Formats: sequence, C-alpha cells, structure tokens
Amino acid sequence: MQTKNTTSFAILGALASRASSGYDLKKFLEQQIGHFWKISYGQVYPLLKVLAQANLASVKEQTQKGRPPRYLYKITPAGKSELRNWLHSPLDPESPNLDREVMLRLFFGRFSEANMRTRQVEQLKAWAQGRADQHAAAGKALKQQHESNPDLPFWLITASSGTAAAIALADWCDQTLTALKGLK
Repeated sequence: MQTKNTTSFAILGALASRASSGYDLKKFLEQQIGHFWKISYGQVYPLLKVLAQANLASVKEQTQKGRPPRYLYKITPAGKSELRNWLHSPLDPESPNLDREVMLRLFFGRFSEANMRTRQVEQLKAWAQGRADQHAAAGKALKQQHESNPDLPFWLITASSGTAAAIALADWCDQTLTALKGLK
C-alpha cells in the first residue's frame, strides 16, 4: 500500500471482521477502539477510497428506495495479505505511540500468529519499563538540580505520574502475556 497510515490497517482489520458501509465502519471503530485509537469521518472515507483503488478493499453499490445509494466495502484477498503483513511487521521502538499501536494490533490479533502477538507485547513491556526508568531518572535529576525550588514538589508529582503509568502498562503486559498463552 502506498500509504503507511496505521489507521488504514485499522480499517482493513475492521473490514476483515465484516463488510461495512463507511458510516457503519466508523461507528464500529469508534465503539470498539475509540478509547485508544481515534478515527474521524474525515479519515474513513478517503482511506476507504485509497484501499479500494489499491485493490485492498472492494466496494459494491447498494440501491436504497428513496435514499442515496449505500456503498458496502469488503476486504479483498490482497487486503487480507496486507493486513497480515502489517500485523507481523516489526514495531518501531522509538514510536511515541507504541502502546496504542500494539493495542491496535492486539485488537485484530485473530488475524496474526500467536508468536507475533507475544513478541509484540514483550516489546511493549520492555518499552514501558524503559519509560518508567526515564521518568524515575527525570525525578531524581529534578531533586538534585532543583532541591530548593518551591515548584519541585509539583514537578515531582508529574514525573511520578509518568513512572506510575509506565509501570501499570508493564504490569498490563504481564497480564496480557498470561492471557495470550491460553489462545492459539
């Protein structure tokens, strides 16, 4: 696919689950992944057009009595292959959105191999542990460099928030790895 837009893969994943109109697709994605991946109507329709032009999705016009036609999109075999390739592609450890991308890949985990799902969650855990270490180091540096600053307690609160969030994510990864062991 010409675009590297991760949202394209969210759309392909949704179409792999079921054929949909643009409206129904947007509604499904909003309800199912909207808590970690935001998609606007302004993205859905142009990306559906790109996917159809790339033969990754097919589109069929359905007439409706007294209403404009409805367009039903369905993933093609090439689209399934493209989705699978993305699901198995390496993660970018430098991505600031690595956690959300892994969530997106897990959401469509039925279409990937068990070892890839496990490997990606392990990568996310290492990333989260690295972020926890970074936040803890930032807090330590703040204490050393600004010990008499009256703003220091507030700065430390924000640094500890980042540490806590990263630790929670690493703990979630452990729980997810346990859950993945029971799946094929």
